[in-house]
Amino acid sequence: MKLIFILLLQLVLISSNAQDFPGSNVSLLDGKELRVIPYLYSYFYKDFELKKKINDNVTIGDKGLPTSGNLFNKIFKVIKIDKYIDVMSKVKFKIKLDNPETGVIYFDYNPKEQSWFPFEVIGGIEYPKDFFCKDISVSADKFTNDTTYYSENSEDISIYKIKKGEKSNIYLSIKAIGYSLNTSAKGVILLLDNNQKIERPEQKIDVKYASVSNYSYSTLIKLTENEIELLVKNAITDSRLYIYDSQYRFSKKISEYIKCILLK
Repeated sequence: MKLIFILLLQLVLISSNAQDFPGSNVSLLDGKELRVIPYLYSYFYKDFELKKKINDNVTIGDKGLPTSGNLFNKIFKVIKIDKYIDVMSKVKFKIKLDNPETGVIYFDYNPKEQSWFPFEVIGGIEYPKDFFCKDISVSADKFTNDTTYYSENSEDISIYKIKKGEKSNIYLSIKAIGYSLNTSAKGVILLLDNNQKIERPEQKIDVKYASVSNYSYSTLIKLTENEIELLVKNAITDSRLYIYDSQYRFSKKISEYIKCILLK
């Protein structure tokens, strides 16, 4: 059962084309229309107190993906957003939603969990200038004076810029979960939304034990100038590390992270 649960967790929402998640800036959703996309985790409620959970009858298909549910594809208008502190002292938000068919319902929004966000924002979000640059951190090596800039992890992808004096390089770190152990794995393919590919057939892939019957495959790719230009203009839709495939909902954040990190 645990393995099945992990498999479902990896696959949730991969069929969606939604690309917007406002994080802690939840006010960016105010007045927006949100279309409910297939999900496994339901945080919909009938009441403001979040006591009466909506029974949305989500069903899972043969491939382990959600195939139907009472709220799937319904479009809701964001009416109001209320901040609150949950029992674990975490900051969360109650989003009041309205739909002519269902009436008013509430969504329990966690600003730290983008994979639990079951919406496509109709018309997208208009982000403020340099919105994603706040997610870039910096560290310095006091022995060498080398400086490393790095982005937040988004769907197991992150961006690094390492400066050594006047020289710098940009790297893409990417991970995938595998269910078998391969100690000599190599090869990376990134598919972009303009139908182009970035291919590294000889890229070495590291592997380490993750959990019961699961292994974490990862690699750090030193990007060329052409690859950087491609990734600034185009989002990654899919990746293959050795034989392990992933799909992404929020990968346009990676393009924004590269834009920010280029300015450092």
